Amino acid sequence: MQFHNLYNRIIKLWPEEIDISDGYPTSEKGFMFPTLSSYWGVAEEEIDHSIDHWGNVGVWSFFQAFHNAARELYDNGEKCLKTKDVSKNEIDKRIRSNIEPEEWQELLDKYVGLG
Repeated sequence: MQFHNLYNRIIKLWPEEIDISDGYPTSEKGFMFPTLSSYWGVAEEEIDHSIDHWGNVGVWSFFQAFHNAARELYDNGEKCLKTKDVSKNEIDKRIRSNIEPEEWQELLDKYVGLG
């Protein structure tokens, strides 16, 4: 799977802008963005997890990257995350990290990332 193919497919499952003004800390290091999480749920519903392993990894990796970016934006006083502004390198890094465990080796062997 080529990163760009997966990116182009999964980015369509997310809105272009997500309100992050509803963010709040959940613990010393944890943080919750209810609106972002609800969009994650919507994207998850578009994936058939029983057969679409790339979609599964993609949606989760995008959520992780978006959450990380949202936290940085929120800490800087921003109220909106623009999904296409999130670094593709960060998303690629998350995908790679998520398919590194042994049970995902087949996907890792087929993945062609950004670098």
